[in-house]
Amino acid sequence: MRRGREVHQLDIGYPDSPLAVETPERSGRLQAGDRAPDAPVRGAAGQPVRLFDLFRGTHWTLIVQDGPRALVPPRPGLHIHAIGHSGDLVDDEGHFQNAFDLNAGDWILVRPDGYVGAIVTSADIATLESCLALGGIATTTKIESQSAHIE
Repeated sequence: MRRGREVHQLDIGYPDSPLAVETPERSGRLQAGDRAPDAPVRGAAGQPVRLFDLFRGTHWTLIVQDGPRALVPPRPGLHIHAIGHSGDLVDDEGHFQNAFDLNAGDWILVRPDGYVGAIVTSADIATLESCLALGGIATTTKIESQSAHIE
């Protein structure tokens, strides 16, 4: 007995989920709510890295394409990477670009379950921050102010 592709769970997507945000809406191959694809890239020191290895774990993963990584402050539960010539990841063979189809300055947020939570431009960092807050990934300042409010 053979199973059809529809039961392999690789084609399942959540584009209508409140945890799937695109601004502006894209017509690219990959969209928010889709399963994040794997791609081979290199680390800044030249070591081979697979995206699935970066996504593995209980953390959220945020990648900016040729953009300013400092726009989103680091916080617990979020791994931030920059891909491009000045980033910590290099896509010299174009595998990342082919799979993700991002423009310079675009951000992609991958949830812990391996699905794309958001794809936004650098102009939409407020939207990205809202997605992170919805996922329980607030900045340290917000966490501290929430703790002070509870006391």
